[in-house]
Amino acid sequence: MGLLNSIFAFICVVLQLMSLAFVWLFVIEMRMGDASSLFDVYKKNGDFLFWSSVVMEIVLWLTVPGMQRVILTMFIISLIVWLLSAVGLMIFSIGKKVDGLTKRNAMSAVKASVINTITFCIISWLFMVK
Repeated sequence: MGLLNSIFAFICVVLQLMSLAFVWLFVIEMRMGDASSLFDVYKKNGDFLFWSSVVMEIVLWLTVPGMQRVILTMFIISLIVWLLSAVGLMIFSIGKKVDGLTKRNAMSAVKASVINTITFCIISWLFMVK
């Protein structure tokens, strides 16, 4: 595995972590009070970070023959982390008394985490079948 491929894999992991950080910063801000400002930042940037990471991982999967095991492991770990994030978001959003807008934003973040989890399930399954 070349140095450039390792750097790309590291960038994929960093993008995933940044996307997750947006979700969890939103949860922390929601627990402290109004989280609508951070949710707008999450909506603008979180999905972009997630999808750019997924595209980079797929390109690495298709172009670098020696990295399939590493990338599949990255996908499965990301799947587990996004699933835990969706469950954590749901628990935090149910337990906190907040206004209607913040509650809707929290449910939107839960929906986005579930969609990301389903995306990783499908992609991981397709890669395992191949």
